[in-house]
Amino acid sequence: MFLYFATLNIYFRIFVFLINPNNLWHWRLVLQGILQEVVAASFFYLVFRILWILIRPIKLKQIIFFSFVFIWTFINFANYEYVETFNKLLPLSWFPELLNVGSMGPFSDLLFSYINWFSFALVILPLVVSGFIIYLIPYHLFKLKKIRHFIYVFVIGVSCQSGTLQPEIQPMWDSPIHSHLVKYWYYRAQPTPFPDKRTRPLPTFSGHFKQVVLEEDPSNTFLLPKVNRKKPNIVFILLESFRAFDIGVFGSQLGLTPVFDRYAEKGFLFTNLYSSDHLTKTGQWSYLCGAHKSASKSVLRGFRDHGVKCLPDILSEEGYDNWWFHGQSATYDFQGYFMKRHQITHIKDRLTFPSSAKPMGWGLADKDLIDHSLNHLEAAKEPFFWIIQTQSNHHPYEVPPEFDVDRGYPASITKNLNAFRYTDYALGHFLDQFLESPKGKNSLIIIAADHGTGRDLAESERNKKYPTLSKYQIPLLILYPQDQPIMTKKIKILGGQADLMPTLMDILEIPETFPIFGKSLARNYRYRFSKGILGGESWFLTNDKIYITRPSRKLLSMQGKQQKIESEDEKWFQLIGEIDDVQDWMIQKKNSNEIYAKLKEKGWVAN
Repeated sequence: MFLYFATLNIYFRIFVFLINPNNLWHWRLVLQGILQEVVAASFFYLVFRILWILIRPIKLKQIIFFSFVFIWTFINFANYEYVETFNKLLPLSWFPELLNVGSMGPFSDLLFSYINWFSFALVILPLVVSGFIIYLIPYHLFKLKKIRHFIYVFVIGVSCQSGTLQPEIQPMWDSPIHSHLVKYWYYRAQPTPFPDKRTRPLPTFSGHFKQVVLEEDPSNTFLLPKVNRKKPNIVFILLESFRAFDIGVFGSQLGLTPVFDRYAEKGFLFTNLYSSDHLTKTGQWSYLCGAHKSASKSVLRGFRDHGVKCLPDILSEEGYDNWWFHGQSATYDFQGYFMKRHQITHIKDRLTFPSSAKPMGWGLADKDLIDHSLNHLEAAKEPFFWIIQTQSNHHPYEVPPEFDVDRGYPASITKNLNAFRYTDYALGHFLDQFLESPKGKNSLIIIAADHGTGRDLAESERNKKYPTLSKYQIPLLILYPQDQPIMTKKIKILGGQADLMPTLMDILEIPETFPIFGKSLARNYRYRFSKGILGGESWFLTNDKIYITRPSRKLLSMQGKQQKIESEDEKWFQLIGEIDDVQDWMIQKKNSNEIYAKLKEKGWVAN
């Protein structure tokens, strides 16, 4: 019986795979989908084995079994049609719609409209084969065998389930490629996959919180020039795992970044910033919403309907047309939902790419991503805000043959470095063409890394500080529109990803109308810090000290040497927890007006 269900489920899954072969960009997706079909087969087997203990007559077993197979076949056929149309699994809300089927015309006409090769393959053939097995050779389906068979199937199901929970590619419940209907429906019955039931109160702000986080700049001195034209186009290029340690202008001798190094001579380069996390979704949240990594869980997944006002919301109010280009599925990590909810109206993920786009490693090749974005330049309505998010510099680090060179390091490191070099090439492929266009010349361009990476440092002998800092230090380069004089400057201000949003708003002279945790890099603030969870440690960097709160509480120097915690340091440890509490309260609220009103009561007034 187990083999029957496993074969039937995998048979149905193959048809879903074939709907859009471009989605099969990694063999792990296929493996995970098949493993989940085996888990479902194990579940069905165990349920029927228990049921057969209670039901004895063979004919009754045959009726029940065939009825289940008929319903399951119909559901899988409906799921196939739904995925083909919407690229999503069949939702639970679809079933009530069956009550309205009569409004679609005579049932016979509806039935005939579905008579085709796929209906034969997905409905008629499985039912005929199943009927033959059920009624002509029922022995293996209905006879109660030894208890060890029950244990074998249980172990198989548990093993396959663990394989689907801990893959290198996380399971997304709404993906038709690597989510099973049973698991999808189970999690979709909840408001979020793993809902957080806690309700955090909004704490009263301490004096130190007001002094550091709510600090005002009395001098009103700007460290960056403002854009000398109203509403320039804005292009935010988010480079996958593009950490600073491997970039030439940051001291690397590897020669991986000739393009970035060349453009760094034409803009403002920030040389002391650190990422909030090692995940893209956290970088997106920090950059676009001016906030730190949540202490409880990912905001994009766990608090998708938060009321925090983000940069695309504000730019939309300013009349910008918002776009997001990404060579991966928008469903991954709920990124598409996040973008759409924050007024990004044009989402160009891998499903929008031409069929000639080349799958390469984690997604489509960065060069194809760049070409796809440039193909939309003419149609883009000004002023526009573009987010171009690369992915080739990501495991498994695949590159075109001409970039696959021996760099004298172990194979794992060499693959990383070659992918890094390829991303820099793709950056040049975009900038060299985009900046020649009229729209490009009228654009403010921000180039940054989505996060650092914990992979080994290729030139470890150069490292002079705590290794985690070097692994997660990131670049930020701002290029002004070409009608402004070329300005270049290296700025050593300490900061993090949350600081980009207020910085950009200052450059554009857009007033803050909503509280932002980040502190503008364009202002002359006294207190600067960077906050994140990196290398398994929750840390806070300020005043050349590293305050680590998890997994153990300790204070380190910039070189990683443990320091004695003094009474003055205790205030910083308390501030870390206070920031987490206030921000976690914010992301649980769904109304931005309520958030602002409550924070204003506590003394937080937007600058």
